[in-house]
Formats: sequence, structure tokens, C-alpha cells
Amino acid sequence: MRNPLVALSAVVFAAIAAAAALPTFAGGLPVNPDLPVSFGVNSRGGDRLKGEFLDAAVYSTVLTPKTIEAAARGVKPSVKPLWSGVPKAGDKCEEVRTAKFPRGFTLLVTLRADEVQNARVLDNEIPGRGEGWIFDLIGNKPRVVINGGNTQFYSDPIPVGKAVHLAFTY
Repeated sequence: MRNPLVALSAVVFAAIAAAAALPTFAGGLPVNPDLPVSFGVNSRGGDRLKGEFLDAAVYSTVLTPKTIEAAARGVKPSVKPLWSGVPKAGDKCEEVRTAKFPRGFTLLVTLRADEVQNARVLDNEIPGRGEGWIFDLIGNKPRVVINGGNTQFYSDPIPVGKAVHLAFTY
């Protein structure tokens, strides 16, 4: 079992390890190659993020808490990202859809939520079947779901109207 790391910041960065563990899958994070990996929406275009992404990067390894903290302060990790940029809600990430993650997975994202909401941050799940994974906000609380039932919540909601750094590692 692995613990995802959810990291939050409005002004000061704090790395928080999730309380419960997610299951380990052979070969790393299970990516569904038949679906797009979407920023800010689910695979049907719903659950749209109300706000904006300020920065995002996906790594094919688990970054350390120290590296994640430094990234939140603007220090780029020495590891080259699989993908990086400033996505808009609805953008697809082909590099993640076709990747394998035997050494782990890290998503670093800086976003600003315009309101308290239920919205996707990054999605690769078959709606209604629970196959794949999602990283989203439920009432502005970061949540990770892998293969439908393996769910992790961070207990505190992110603030509205402030830039927040989020990280998910697997």
C-alpha cells in the first residue's frame, strides 16, 4: 500500500501525508489507455473546474516531499517532467494516457478555485464503471480515487480565490 501525498498552500506550503493508504498495482498507477487524461473535467466533459490552472506538471516518478516543497516555492525539480504547462479545463494530456508508471507518478499543480465546488483536477476514469483514477475536489477538499473504491480525502478544503499548490504522488 502507498500513501499519496496531498500538498496545499495559499501562502505557506505544507506537505501533508494522507492518513489512509491506497492499494499498490503491479506496474504502478493504472492508466486507462482507451480514455483521455483530462485536466479540469471528467472524461465526458462534466465536473468542470471553476477557476484556473496556473501551472501543472506530471512526473513518471515519485518526487520527495522536499522536492515538492521546493517546487511550491518556485524551484523546478531536477527530474524532467513527462508533461508540463498551463492547462485549461478540458485540455487533454496524451503523454500521460500513453505512459507507464513503474517508478511512480507525481502530479504538481497550482490552481485557483473561484468558488467552493465539486470539480476534476485530472481525470482518467470510465464514468459509472470506476475503472481508472481521478484527482478532484469535493466541496474544495482534494480527493483521489483509484479504480472506483479506493478513495483518499484531504480533510481541509482549499481556499477560494487564492493560488494553491496541490501534489499527488503514487
